[in-house]
Amino acid sequence: PPNSTQEESTLARAKRVFGDRDLDAIERKRIAESKSRLIAGVLVPPKPEEPDNCCMSGCVNCVWERFREELEEFAAKMKEAKAAQNMQRLQGQATGMMAAEANAPAHVAVSMDDDGGGSETLWSDAVPENVADGGAGGVDEDPLAGIPIGIREFMKTEKRLKEMHRERGE
Repeated sequence: PPNSTQEESTLARAKRVFGDRDLDAIERKRIAESKSRLIAGVLVPPKPEEPDNCCMSGCVNCVWERFREELEEFAAKMKEAKAAQNMQRLQGQATGMMAAEANAPAHVAVSMDDDGGGSETLWSDAVPENVADGGAGGVDEDPLAGIPIGIREFMKTEKRLKEMHRERGE
């Protein structure tokens, strides 16, 4: 059938111009996995960068929608890793850099006793309260905090629409 050949040709040209959604997703996942870090036994993907190539034309697969999905995954994995890290710290399994607070200089993080600081249990704020309850210990709860409100609401609306279409089977 000649129509199928023309249709295949059109699809091939569209994939060249706009990219292949399936291959693009596979490539993004491969790159993310190669840049992921293992933190306290949890594989954490790299923090996604805000897209700068949105055409604002209402695409079915908007770059902001993809960014939101990747950011939510990143935030969930970071929270899980931080909770696992804090649990290891509570159980006395944390050592070296893992036991250090965020942004601590590397020379300080080698050992608690290197500077004569004594045992971690003698410090009043050694473990945040919500960590003892299995919490994440200060991991940012809203991953969208630094994004303009208009884009945040757009991403939330797109998420709701996608869920609504999924429920309807569309």
